[in-house]
Amino acid sequence: MAIFGVAIVASLILNSCGKKKDPEKVAKDFYDLINKGEFDKAKELATPTTVEKIEEMQKMNTIEELTPFKIMEIAKKEKYTEGDTVDVNYKVGDSKHILKLTYTDDMFKVLYTESISQIRKVAISSMDLANLNVCSRQYENSKSSKDKLEKLYKGYRFVISDVIISKVIISNGNCFGIAYDKGKNFSPVEGGELSRGGANAWSEGILFRVKYKVVLNGKEVTLLPEPTKPTYKPFQNFSFTLSDMKEVETKRVDCGDHVLFEYTIDKLRKIEGTFEGFEGNEGLPIWDFIDCRIVE
Repeated sequence: MAIFGVAIVASLILNSCGKKKDPEKVAKDFYDLINKGEFDKAKELATPTTVEKIEEMQKMNTIEELTPFKIMEIAKKEKYTEGDTVDVNYKVGDSKHILKLTYTDDMFKVLYTESISQIRKVAISSMDLANLNVCSRQYENSKSSKDKLEKLYKGYRFVISDVIISKVIISNGNCFGIAYDKGKNFSPVEGGELSRGGANAWSEGILFRVKYKVVLNGKEVTLLPEPTKPTYKPFQNFSFTLSDMKEVETKRVDCGDHVLFEYTIDKLRKIEGTFEGFEGNEGLPIWDFIDCRIVE
């Protein structure tokens, strides 16, 4: 009876080891463990660098990806030697990714790639994102903060709630998303700025003042006061660009020495996008999200 019990235990150990030698199985198990938030178990299938990234992810407010994981392609060999690597191509919905595995200590472990950052999504409100503020009147402080946030979050898929979407002061066709505080009916962006108007005005060096306001469900949203000087930007100014979103119409009114942009928003949006990095100057960087879509 004791011998039979030992045989069962030995069989279970061998079966477990066998699974860790199958790159397809390791990739699938790793994805499922990360996606379900079972981070400590996922670390057992990860290289040290990947473990560090998992520990960073544990500190974030992330949510599960509900779209099924599907292996597309994997080049297997009959026998692997120390240091061999295998690319596991997979997709989640229409999005394609690669998990890279390495064979070490007689088993496969997952190397770090940006695909790991996109397994779970960072869930955050627009105001909480605004409070991860990288703006500063001091260039060096702003650059240091920006670099840290970019290193931490680049490649992560974000789901951002309570976003006001407009096309104000954006010339490249992308939409402009701004944060909104429901409780205070407030958005931490400027209600105006000094700008140059049109090609002719630019060449002639003519300045005019741009103002805009937001009306949400019939109620005007409080924006930061406009700058008092052309070179001044409020410390709290915050924005993020949204690629390929063109759903809001803006009404332009010429008012002599300034132009008033007024846009009416019927509801707040929840958007999803991958953080690519920061745009704009060092003193006023802008969060840039790519592959954006409206969730609701």
